[in-house]
Amino acid sequence: MQTPKALTLLPLALLLAPRPALADATDADAWRERDRQLSEQDTRGGGVGLLHTQHAESGAPGQLRLGFVSELFGAGFLCTTSYPCPNPRGGAKLTSDSVSHLGATLTLSATLTDWLEGYAATGAYGDSDSANRPALLQVFGDTQLGLKAFHPVSKVLHVGGSAELDLVNGSGAVGLAGAGTGAKLRLLGTADLRGAEHPLPLRVSLNLGYSVDNTAEVLSAYESAVGAPATRIERFGLEVNRVDHVDLGLGAETFLADDHVRPFLEYSLLVPVNRQGYVCPLKNPSGDGCLSNDVVVPSKLTLGARFSPWKHGMTAIAALDVGVTGVGNFIEEVAPTPPWMLYLGLGWAVDTQERPPVERLQVVERAIPARAPGELRGLVHPKDRGDGIVDAIVTPEGHPEITARATGADGRFAVPVPPGSYKLVVRAKGYRDGACGGEMGDAAVDVPVDCPLEPAMVQVMANEITIDRQIQFQVDSAIILPESDGLMREIADTLIKNPRITRVEVQGHTDSSGEADYNQKLSEQRALAVRAWLAANGVAPERLVAHGYGEERPLIPNVTRGMKAQNRRVQFIILEQSPEAPAAK
Repeated sequence: MQTPKALTLLPLALLLAPRPALADATDADAWRERDRQLSEQDTRGGGVGLLHTQHAESGAPGQLRLGFVSELFGAGFLCTTSYPCPNPRGGAKLTSDSVSHLGATLTLSATLTDWLEGYAATGAYGDSDSANRPALLQVFGDTQLGLKAFHPVSKVLHVGGSAELDLVNGSGAVGLAGAGTGAKLRLLGTADLRGAEHPLPLRVSLNLGYSVDNTAEVLSAYESAVGAPATRIERFGLEVNRVDHVDLGLGAETFLADDHVRPFLEYSLLVPVNRQGYVCPLKNPSGDGCLSNDVVVPSKLTLGARFSPWKHGMTAIAALDVGVTGVGNFIEEVAPTPPWMLYLGLGWAVDTQERPPVERLQVVERAIPARAPGELRGLVHPKDRGDGIVDAIVTPEGHPEITARATGADGRFAVPVPPGSYKLVVRAKGYRDGACGGEMGDAAVDVPVDCPLEPAMVQVMANEITIDRQIQFQVDSAIILPESDGLMREIADTLIKNPRITRVEVQGHTDSSGEADYNQKLSEQRALAVRAWLAANGVAPERLVAHGYGEERPLIPNVTRGMKAQNRRVQFIILEQSPEAPAAK
């Protein structure tokens, strides 16, 4: 019997665990990582993972997760010509049936420390089969309570284990069936390639476990009530296995659309182990095979995805189980595997760690609206356009006694100055640094100043240094053309002005024209040429690594000439960077 019981059974300590302190609470990178971990959600049985496969990872310490997953199935597969079912109304055996299944699971988990997670799951489900009497079989409140420990071996590899107590209910009952209590032990391994030197949006997890499965104990009361041994239909409806099993789970997920979409694929395998010494009657009520002479290893393939289209912490899941084995042949010891099962659900995560207040220091003054005598008054605007640039910083060069000004909503500023000649240095996000100036005479008058700025060719983003045009090379060569000198100088200047960016990968890419080996070699040579140019122009070489990817990573399909031109590119991916220094108080 799988799935869960009243969440009130979750140990009180799990919910009341002290909120761990965040080591560097003011570190923006640490909080970005905590926000990212709010997208983690529980498996159907509890514990952070996919639908069935747990990860050897969790959320951040102090984060709680609540999940709800519904499941439904409808088909006829339990009564066939090879495996007919007894007719509850008497007469000839049945070779067809109609099964419907509906259930729901509620999960709750908490990351208690940076190596320990507690979880619980509870649920109910019902099955109806036209070939059974009574047609409806119901189970209420099956419960799992578990603890999971995990530890990173490296930035990529994580290992762990989980221990779980399974509490089961009988058919149509609300109380626990104590004799049916079981347990699960799992070994967990996860390879999270997002932490690799060259990150990939891929995570793969392997679970190997042993289930002490005592669910067959609930059949004794049921069989006494109905006055007959349980049939194949009843074993399916009650989700009963008469033996233990070794469980193997393999799952992989990828991360798309800035982690808002996470498609995943899982494979699950159940290997029966007759610890109980159950003696299977060769002439059982359903005419099923026996483990001693007809080994069946049920397995299933799961296709699904998680979605985070809303606020951080809210997720949705949709998945489909496809039965691989154990669907068309049956043994008395193991519950049948449905040919498919559809899952739809929602999850919510919350961070109990309080985000520290952000202290902001006013470093520049806004343009003063009141007119003052002796002012340099001007407009900061894009070159060849007259609309103003908001929040540009205007600083009189060589005059530390004069406060810098920020442009207002119309892009205008006013700087009161004494008589003299002035050079104004102008900086604005998304634009190259510029300068303008004016001369203030002895008379207290306003001096108009025009400050055009050119758009920046290079910008520093969260994980990449972007360029608004491509570096030009000679055809089929790694020689950088002179027309790219200005762009290259700006790239070098950006790296020099941002020493907190400590490691950047210079990536070379080509389109699909020509041989793949040739494209790979050419992209490598071009990446090395860019690295060498930057190193020769003031960028510390140890901050740069070069790698060619050839035609492996196109931005768009290589269909038209224009599309191919976009795929021929050099990219600058930030591999390592230190947090931005806080503003001085």
